[in-house]
Amino acid sequence: RRGSCGPPLNGACCCHCFYVCQFLIFMVIFPLWTKWLVTNPMPTQYWHEAFPSWPAISALGGQELAMESGVAHPIQMSPIPTEPDACNFSCSSWRGYRTNEMNFRVSLALNHSGLDKGFVHTVYPVLLASADFSDWWVVADRRHAWPSPFWRAQTSTSGHTYVHDTDSCTRPPEKEGQIKLDSDLYVLACLVWRPSAFAELEGLDELDDSDVASFCQSAGGVCGWTCDSVLSPELLEGCTAQSSIEMTRTSLAGREVPGADFVGEVQLKQCVSNVKSEHCETSMESFRQWTCHNCLWDDRTEDDMRRLQSRSINATRRLQGIGGLPAPPGGLGGLFGGGEESSSSSTGGGLGGGLGGLFDETQTDGKTKGPMIYTSLPRFRVSVSGSTAPAGTDVFSQPRVFLLQSSRSKRGMWQKLYKDNYGKRQPPEPVDESGKPIVKKVETNDYYDEEIPPLQDPASKHGMKLAQQNRLEIDPGWCYGRQGPLYLVA
Repeated sequence: RRGSCGPPLNGACCCHCFYVCQFLIFMVIFPLWTKWLVTNPMPTQYWHEAFPSWPAISALGGQELAMESGVAHPIQMSPIPTEPDACNFSCSSWRGYRTNEMNFRVSLALNHSGLDKGFVHTVYPVLLASADFSDWWVVADRRHAWPSPFWRAQTSTSGHTYVHDTDSCTRPPEKEGQIKLDSDLYVLACLVWRPSAFAELEGLDELDDSDVASFCQSAGGVCGWTCDSVLSPELLEGCTAQSSIEMTRTSLAGREVPGADFVGEVQLKQCVSNVKSEHCETSMESFRQWTCHNCLWDDRTEDDMRRLQSRSINATRRLQGIGGLPAPPGGLGGLFGGGEESSSSSTGGGLGGGLGGLFDETQTDGKTKGPMIYTSLPRFRVSVSGSTAPAGTDVFSQPRVFLLQSSRSKRGMWQKLYKDNYGKRQPPEPVDESGKPIVKKVETNDYYDEEIPPLQDPASKHGMKLAQQNRLEIDPGWCYGRQGPLYLVA
């Protein structure tokens, strides 16, 4: 009928609704979707693909120096952590609450062989951060670097260094013919990789040049007169003006040694830190400017001390049993040879010469046992670079080192500078100017048992540690940024 309403759903109505929806999609939803494509961050797997190269500093020769690195990544960086537990959120706070700003420790390894061409002496780290690769800020520099504010080596080859810190006291003078520090001296470090060579060297008390060439893969050291001497080291044959032993692949201290094939570079540097500390801070002073110190050595064993104490008690009891005996000058000390008058009195038999015969610990060679103070070399660090493990399976995971000494009168013959095993005797200990022992600081441990003495394997006593001189750690006190996308550039 005319004027009646049509059906609510027909073809025209559906087409009109479809047109309205399509119009809304193109005019509202599609622009929003395209805007999201532009502003949304790039997925992490596609990072660094659409960005230009990081610009080098525009200094004289800086661009050319950056291109001559020879490797794809001159600075290798530890990966950015992806777990929140690996980040430090304590670098920032707001009203006592933790924020979402964080930082973390970064390890940086330098491997740029072209720096030597540009006469670069010292390389410092600078760490920059960004969240969008557009705005950058400095988050760390050399003030946050450890163990040094600069890279101590510029390539992975030169930075592959093994170090060993010596004991505080050298070998005490126990026998005739032992080299003394007040004379000319050669100190040689011998690097050993194979356990078989280590076992043979451990059993030798004296070596010659052929033994050094046979057992040592790397060798080197210092020479001259030490303990603040004014004598020139060039007076010694095979010694340089820098107090180092002249070394080549086939020669030792200026002498050609058949069968020698020394590799690597060996350096000996004095530890300037206090003897109370276990940490070694090296000095650049030459060997003749090293500062020597005194050490106390007592060759009496625990059994000798007990026997001496027993004799003292028996002698005291005998004296107490003699009635009417006048008191000697200085008390009982005069009888034991401790008073001034006893030393000037008759040395014949009887009490006038004291009772020293009851207490003297005389060895079979006629020498008297007892404490003695002698001059020792300071602690020093042995650094070996350019030495790699030989082929095969019979090698140590890290090399071992022996310290040897020689003199002009014993040229070509080498003695061990340190003693490995003192048996039942206590090893020598450093003393101050008054002769009192300098006690080292020992960290307390709840599980430490004083009844159990510490055991040390002979091979571990000569062990060396790997110190990567081309690597440093960045542990900043500032925050890198908020938790989320992050770019770090060193």
